[in-house]
Amino acid sequence: MRQTKVFIVQDQFMRDSETGALVSKFDFTKAKEFGELEYILAPNANPFSPNEEVIEKLRETLADFGPHDYLLLTGNPILIGWATTFAAMACQGRIRMLQWNPRRQCYLEVRGKLFEQAQV
Repeated sequence: MRQTKVFIVQDQFMRDSETGALVSKFDFTKAKEFGELEYILAPNANPFSPNEEVIEKLRETLADFGPHDYLLLTGNPILIGWATTFAAMACQGRIRMLQWNPRRQCYLEVRGKLFEQAQV
């Protein structure tokens, strides 16, 4: 059995005010408590045409999404929607996600059963 993964839809970057370098907008260190971090899409990925490569990258990466994995929803809202769809398809509609709680300074697990697949 492989290690649990936290699939991060899309990291976002900002300029460091002191160095001018691009740095991650978010610190995902505490998400590592839930599993190995795997970034799915590049910061510059977008849903606009041509979007076949972005959709294929989501489909391929999230085909490996398992019932013990998590989806961390950061990035473009449309890309987040597509990622959620592919993750749910890989787990028969069941999905686990992480949501940041700023007051408690930790991630909270959110589980959902988005749909049921017909048994054939």
